[in-house]
Amino acid sequence: MKILACDTSTSFGSIAILNNRELLGNLIINTPTTHSARLLPSIKFLLDSLKINIKEIDIFMTSIGPGSFTGVRIGVATLKTFAFLSKKPIFTFTSLEAIAYKIRKEKAIISVCLDARKKEIYSNAFYFKNNLPIELFKTKARGVEDFINEFEKKLENFEYEFEEIIFTGNALKVYKDRFNRLKKGNWLFLSEEYYFVDAYYGALLVLD
Repeated sequence: MKILACDTSTSFGSIAILNNRELLGNLIINTPTTHSARLLPSIKFLLDSLKINIKEIDIFMTSIGPGSFTGVRIGVATLKTFAFLSKKPIFTFTSLEAIAYKIRKEKAIISVCLDARKKEIYSNAFYFKNNLPIELFKTKARGVEDFINEFEKKLENFEYEFEEIIFTGNALKVYKDRFNRLKKGNWLFLSEEYYFVDAYYGALLVLD
């Protein structure tokens, strides 16, 4: 079963091709061009590199954000078109869940924060049960301080047994001073390599 997955919710683009759960190839794209200009050529490049015809893809998967509205729209429309023309199914995943899934750990709470611009962040926090993310809140755009306050209140009466609190996402870089000012001693802030959405992990999440 061959799968084509993509994410276009942030300035980075991510495309992955899998055979069941095995990664055959992926691209992480960071160029000045827009998703509308680079998505189709990038998909073609990856398919050609693997000598796979688009007709061989059995399932399509794409991120539905949160993130750039235009970017998400381009990714969803492109893969919906592929799915419609080939009469193949399409599934979706969220960008925050895909990032959390990449770094999933038992007995850990993973907070994912993406820049929403206008001094706000798209944010949520997750713990994992049976390898699936369980969200602590409803994802929405809010200020850094508002999210941290809500996050701390949630932890006060939280019944899940956890040992680590992990933060990731590009908002940690964009609003570095604000996060550092609010950071508690037992919070772990991950490095930039964990900030972007990887379509491969989004696909694995859907398969789980």
